[in-house]
Amino acid sequence: MRLNFLIPILLVGTFSSAAQAPYFQQQADYRIDVRLDDQAHVLQGHLNLIYHNNAPKALDTLYFHLWPNAYRNQQTAYAKQARRMGETDFHFARKDQLGGIDSLSFTADGEAVTWSYHPEHIDIAILVLPQSLPPDAQVEINTPFRVDLPYIFSRLGHVDQSYSITQWYPKPAVYDNEGWHPMPYLDMGEFYSEFGNYEVSITLPENYQVGATGTLQNEAERQRLLALSRQPLPEDANRAFPPSAKAFKTLMYTAENVHDFAWFADKRFQVRHDTATLPSGKTVEAWAFFAAEDQDYWDKGAFYVKRALEFYSEKVGEYPYPQATAVQTTLGAGGGMEYPMVTNIGGGGSAESLDMVITHEVGHNWFYGILASNERDHAWMDEGLNSYYEERYRQAFYPQPERQLPRLLMGNSGIPEEELPYLIQARRGQDQAPDTPAEAFNPVNYYIGAYQKPAQSFRLLEGFLGKPTFDQAMQAYYKTWQFRHPKPGDLRKVLEAESQTELSWLFDGLIGSNAKVRYKIKSISSTGRSISLTVRNNGQSAPPLPIGLGTRRESISQIIWKEGFTGTKTFRLPNRGKGLMLDPERRIPMYNRRRTANFARPFHFKWLAGVPDDERPTLFWSPLPGYNYYDQSMAGLLLHNVSPLAQKLEWMVMPFYSTKGQTIVGLLGLRYNFFHLNNKWLQRTSFAINARQFGHQPANEFIGVPMYQRLAISASLNSKPLGQRGLTLNFKPEIIFLDTEASQIDPDFGWFAPGHTTGSGFYRFSFEAVQKQAVRPFRLSVIHDGDWRTNRLHLSFEQTLPYCRTAAVDYRFFAGYRWSETTSPFLSLNLIPAAGNDFFYDELYIDRQNYARQVIQQTYTREGGFRSIPPPRFFRSTPPTRFHSFGQSNHYILSLNLKAGLPRKMAFGIPIKPYFDIGIYDPEGETAEPLVWSGGVMLDIADETLAIYCPLVFSGNYDEALQRWSFGERISFQINLLRLNPMNLSGIDLF
Repeated sequence: MRLNFLIPILLVGTFSSAAQAPYFQQQADYRIDVRLDDQAHVLQGHLNLIYHNNAPKALDTLYFHLWPNAYRNQQTAYAKQARRMGETDFHFARKDQLGGIDSLSFTADGEAVTWSYHPEHIDIAILVLPQSLPPDAQVEINTPFRVDLPYIFSRLGHVDQSYSITQWYPKPAVYDNEGWHPMPYLDMGEFYSEFGNYEVSITLPENYQVGATGTLQNEAERQRLLALSRQPLPEDANRAFPPSAKAFKTLMYTAENVHDFAWFADKRFQVRHDTATLPSGKTVEAWAFFAAEDQDYWDKGAFYVKRALEFYSEKVGEYPYPQATAVQTTLGAGGGMEYPMVTNIGGGGSAESLDMVITHEVGHNWFYGILASNERDHAWMDEGLNSYYEERYRQAFYPQPERQLPRLLMGNSGIPEEELPYLIQARRGQDQAPDTPAEAFNPVNYYIGAYQKPAQSFRLLEGFLGKPTFDQAMQAYYKTWQFRHPKPGDLRKVLEAESQTELSWLFDGLIGSNAKVRYKIKSISSTGRSISLTVRNNGQSAPPLPIGLGTRRESISQIIWKEGFTGTKTFRLPNRGKGLMLDPERRIPMYNRRRTANFARPFHFKWLAGVPDDERPTLFWSPLPGYNYYDQSMAGLLLHNVSPLAQKLEWMVMPFYSTKGQTIVGLLGLRYNFFHLNNKWLQRTSFAINARQFGHQPANEFIGVPMYQRLAISASLNSKPLGQRGLTLNFKPEIIFLDTEASQIDPDFGWFAPGHTTGSGFYRFSFEAVQKQAVRPFRLSVIHDGDWRTNRLHLSFEQTLPYCRTAAVDYRFFAGYRWSETTSPFLSLNLIPAAGNDFFYDELYIDRQNYARQVIQQTYTREGGFRSIPPPRFFRSTPPTRFHSFGQSNHYILSLNLKAGLPRKMAFGIPIKPYFDIGIYDPEGETAEPLVWSGGVMLDIADETLAIYCPLVFSGNYDEALQRWSFGERISFQINLLRLNPMNLSGIDLF
């Protein structure tokens, strides 16, 4: 499978076998008759299977895969994995979109078989044979079956009358020298099947075109397809399905030495045909079936199949089958999916991208189809090796590949796009070893471990051995293991024997672990015609090291290969100028490339944000305007080094010039990280300092604009994602120092007089548990904060509950408790967050002191979380107070905040949501009613990063508090400026 982006041990006693048992291989020969009902979207079929027991022991039980049952309900292994991967389409599927297999009645040599579903997986069946099956014997299994075809969520199913018939019939699990390998169907995690021969007859309305595994035995149908392939493409790309013919046809396909059978049917298919000529002179038919809407790209589809067949046959070994077909379908699982002799492609996008997807999928005929490794346990053996050859194909035919990521993001960073996910994960210590079972990966690491890192590692092996030796070794692997089930050790044995080279650095290091490589130049000295180069490897993995000689990357004149090492090593090299570069072709999966060259490489400047150059320092910059009520307009500059590639030292500075205060204000953040790359539980320990200064009261003639200065010093411990659902934990102690300059009220001077500065110190301990999953994600937060007289304890829990595919209900519960030596309302608890009760100056407000009535309604989601803000008390003879006591308590508060998204069609795509807030507080002797509630509608952008709240209904006491304001003045808003800064968008919380 090509991406566009631990199975549980089952019945342990049954599967155990001697680890060193001799190799053997079962065989399964099929005859399947199936009929498609394209009105009910149902398959009616009959399976006849001859199962050959080549094992050295008798079998009493057979395990069968019933993979259509993966779509039976939302509790299957597939459904659970889809939710973990963030995919909710199947979770919210209608009943008529589900599917499954039934009407099974197994017999063995004519006798009824007792069978049952696996206790955990309804897509696995356990058949107890009437008679034990001895070694070197066979049993004939028969059963009828009926498949309700689901809507296409993954691989099997239909979209209207376009059909993808894959993983569709009862199929025995593999039994080898490790025991049985029953596996539930998964979207991310492929397959392992027994070789055999197939005879499949397909009955369906006669105006369908079918692309399938095997050789079509109906010559008249073959001639019809050839005639269609010679027709010009239609000018009108009509997507409508024509009526199905009343007459039916039965197509017969045969296939030898394959381990699966798939077919695809559509009445609208256009057809193209070509012929590949292999190195031996053998010819192979190449077919392409596609819909008219993408015909401009697909017109050359058969040519792309042909070219891929010829390329892989030359590089790996000759293609053994008589035909290969590419079919355009609606595909839920990745960009394409491979089956023997046939592949389905989910889309194109451009001629080049279509060619590359077709090539990748055709290549799987070698790595999966012929070399049939266990994809579920060792996905890299098919995806990684195939991706390596796909890259060689790209270099041959597209030396300047198309960009997949935006130019604004990548710029001229020098990092290959395909390497970027590995660098992001590895820098944070979140990558996984490539030889990890597919179901134990997260989606990003599945791409890295199954595809990218193995492909890069074999490119390193190619460079180290030399292309001729590498090709010879891989061809020997193909000849030795074709039509068999190789394991990683088998591949290693062949490569080491052919190359006469020990390859533990590859199989134990780069593939078998997530150990890091970090070669860097320690020192260079020149003596005449030679150079003394000292290199240090701070990593744990020691692959071979290529050293380039030249004046810059573009003019490397020679590459010298050295055996890998850890620690420090010195080399004597010829003096080819002043330039040296480690790994100039980027063959090593090295997570950090600083100090890998001694070229005079300038500092890299890049606008705003994006991917840095990982070989030199990168400075991101941007002009930045600003405004608040006290500083007025501000001209500023953003400077930072934060990117998706984590670094030890991350910083950001945002200086502004205050036009009102005529001074420098702004923000500064600094964080030093310790990444625990090899720790199982802990991802990062960090220490941070952040500071800010802004005006917070109106200017006066004595002191100008009164300022506040805030300094926070913190540490944090962050866990790695825990479990399959990715729970992360974070603990953060913090000390906050706050100086506020204030104007004094003096009758002799009017309102404002020379002021004084008040200094305060606070502490805060925060704990968070976050689970980011597609269905019911949550965040639990516990905070203990205060100063030397007052203590507060906050508990909040927020969760999203989707109720359909495009809408969800969000709720947030908050409980706060306060104990203090004083009755002062300072550090009180508040149902209604506003500037006046942001005691730690955590947030950025446009008008912190509520002098500008037009922006007083700014709020943030914290504490009680109410969205509607009552006005402060205005008095003509004194400045306004910060905030009155409504919803404020020195004892406790409880609140519940709700908002409900509307289905996309109902809301016309506009993010309008109703909301409701309810809370209780202790008014402590006041006559106020303790129960408060309000509700209304909101415009919610990016989870309230930007939001406008329009209150409509209130409890009586809340309505009384708002009575001074008109309806328009009651509307509040949220602009979460801290979420909008590039650091926080990158997951870096410095401010």
